[in-house]
Amino acid sequence: YHATDNQIEHNRLTASDSHIFLVNDSSSNQGNRLNQNIYHKEEGKPGVWIWEGKEFKDFSSYQKSTGNDLESEYRS
Repeated sequence: YHATDNQIEHNRLTASDSHIFLVNDSSSNQGNRLNQNIYHKEEGKPGVWIWEGKEFKDFSSYQKSTGNDLESEYRS
């Protein structure tokens, strides 16, 4: 829960049946960087990102609100 200074970069991510790509429920994490990743988009099944306990069902909202994955892609 107290993850700090981690880098998650240059990965291809696919969600399970839950469509959740990322869960970070803790607001005490600091210095973590997510960028230059590719999230696999399935038609008709929106992805879910949870950062600091806030749920995002839209990739661009997740990016704008968190500052994470600004150079990442959400694509088929």
